[in-house]
Amino acid sequence: MGVEKLSLKINSQKYDINANGDFKEFLHHSLINDFDTESNNDLKKLLNAYVKSTYKLFKLENELNELDIKLNDVNLFKK
Repeated sequence: MGVEKLSLKINSQKYDINANGDFKEFLHHSLINDFDTESNNDLKKLLNAYVKSTYKLFKLENELNELDIKLNDVNLFKK
């Protein structure tokens, strides 16, 4: 599967994003959820999307840390 372009317009400037495979599909759906993919997006919308994505990352990292602690606790009981 080759690299494909996804496009997004921010402040009247078109940006092409190269992606492929599963990531392309994931990114495409994320762009649809966070932006207007058919017309212009302002900087406020871009900032909001960034903050939203960063918050999701924050929550996922916390979940991973909690899972790591639980796995370490389980491994301590097995020894």
